[in-house]
Amino acid sequence: MAVMNGWDFSHIEERYSMGELPCDMTEMIHRYMKDTDRLLDIDTGGGEFLLSLGHSPILTSATEGWKPNVELCQKNLGGIGIDFHEMTNYSAMPFEDEQFDIILLHQLNLEFFCLS
Repeated sequence: MAVMNGWDFSHIEERYSMGELPCDMTEMIHRYMKDTDRLLDIDTGGGEFLLSLGHSPILTSATEGWKPNVELCQKNLGGIGIDFHEMTNYSAMPFEDEQFDIILLHQLNLEFFCLS
C-alpha cells in the first residue's frame, strides 16, 4: 500500500489523469497578493503549494484536517513559523473575523474563480 505525503501523488503517477486548470493559480495569487497581506490556506494538504508561494511565514496561516497531513504540516509549516491549526470544523475556525487578506481553498470549483 502506498503512503500518502501531502499532495505528492507521484506514487500513482501512471494510474491517474488530471485535467488542466482553467488558469495558472500561482500566477493569479501572486498578481493579487501583496507582501504585507495576511494569507490563510484552508485544507492545505501537506503545505507544498502554500510553501511554493514563498509568502512570509509570519503572515501565513494554514489548516488541515487529515491526520497524516496534519503531522506533516506540524513539522514542515510549524517548523518555519507558519501559524498551523488542525481543523475539521469549519463553523469554529480558530481565527478572528477579517483577519486575512487572501484565503485559499483548493476544494472549490476553480473554474468559477479563474475568470479573465
